[in-house]
Amino acid sequence: MLSIQTLIEKGFAFLTILLLAGFMGVLMVGVFGISPDSASGGNPVEQALWSGIYLVTFFFLLLRYKRVLYVVTRNKIMWLLIGLLVALTLISALWSHEPGTTVRNSIALAGTTLFGGYLATRYSWREQLRLLAWALSIMAVLSLLYIVLGPSGGVADDPEGGVGIGGVFGHKQALGKSMALAAMVFFILAATARSHRWLPWVGCVVALVLVLVSGSKGALVLLLIFVPLWPMYKALRWRYTAAVPFLIAAVLLGSGAVILLLINAETVLAALGKNTTLTGRTVVWSAVLDMIQERPWLGYGYGAFWRGVEGPSALVSLMTGTDYSNAHNTILSVWLDLGLLGVSVFLLCLSWAFLRAITCAHYTRTADGLWPLTYLTFYALNGLMEASAPEENNLMWVLFVAAALTPITQHVRYSKIANDNGFVRKSPARIGKNASRAR
Repeated sequence: MLSIQTLIEKGFAFLTILLLAGFMGVLMVGVFGISPDSASGGNPVEQALWSGIYLVTFFFLLLRYKRVLYVVTRNKIMWLLIGLLVALTLISALWSHEPGTTVRNSIALAGTTLFGGYLATRYSWREQLRLLAWALSIMAVLSLLYIVLGPSGGVADDPEGGVGIGGVFGHKQALGKSMALAAMVFFILAATARSHRWLPWVGCVVALVLVLVSGSKGALVLLLIFVPLWPMYKALRWRYTAAVPFLIAAVLLGSGAVILLLINAETVLAALGKNTTLTGRTVVWSAVLDMIQERPWLGYGYGAFWRGVEGPSALVSLMTGTDYSNAHNTILSVWLDLGLLGVSVFLLCLSWAFLRAITCAHYTRTADGLWPLTYLTFYALNGLMEASAPEENNLMWVLFVAAALTPITQHVRYSKIANDNGFVRKSPARIGKNASRAR
């Protein structure tokens, strides 16, 4: 039977993930009556709520400080890189265009990162997946209800042109991205379930339907890419004599497919309802690169660029003739905030996280052991067309931190596990079993 403390912690983790998944916007608009524009951040109610979440997270980490210290020692490089990136956002206040904004956003990013670290030190991948599945299920049900019963049928104006189905998210890209993530989560849970497997499969189907209904082509492409990547992830567990030829053949076929798509780019984009500017993205990228040249090394300060008519982003609006709120690319977003220095640290974080995820995929034996690699691929690919940069109170960043920091060695149910230096040893459970046989 679960203790009261365990129930409280799980409830806190679930509610926080639910808020991060988009329920905060529903709460602000539906309960507090705050307009969608101001509900996106910066109002006192939301700031107070997030501040409370940061404090509770810190308290729970203190309760298990020995466990936290142990987990940190198992993955010191990754913790150091993420900590360095967060520290850099605060230091950027020294040269920021808006120092006050940078300090506030940096503190919020530190709290958000702290929650990701809490998930990594407290819950296994499977437990994280279950918490995430419940939160995304609620958002999916609310979106379905809003689409069916809402006054506008869930239709929302698309800033990129046309209309889309946004559900309670208010934007088709947000709905599509969240449900694409949900489909992957439910798929992995279905692959690991020992009973009631039909439940995650139902969730997977509902998520797929919402991706299609949203009209988000980017989310659909992410799911289509996931289908052939899953066998490649599983191949990492094979013997090298079988895995290497398979992976080489898969890479060659994938490269050929990419080249074929590039040759027929206009036809492919037209089929997806896009044009050669990728719905205006190449236009904003060009304008952003011009702005980066003004401050290439240190950037404009964390969170100080996209300030509407009050910030440097006003020049982007003048150059493009459209009001943008982000660079629609992760690397460009980090470059604007933290310059080339920040981009270097971020790429080191991402690269090291991928190396750990590949190690994890190789030495684990269940489907949830492939979650870090699955999510990091989703995160990186989504960042090509959308801004998935480190951001305060953002689920994408929390899941990145949790996937990168959750220790491989905590999963004692595996017959083989590895620490973060790649050393393989028998799990405690297997060692104990063998020792008892010897006696």
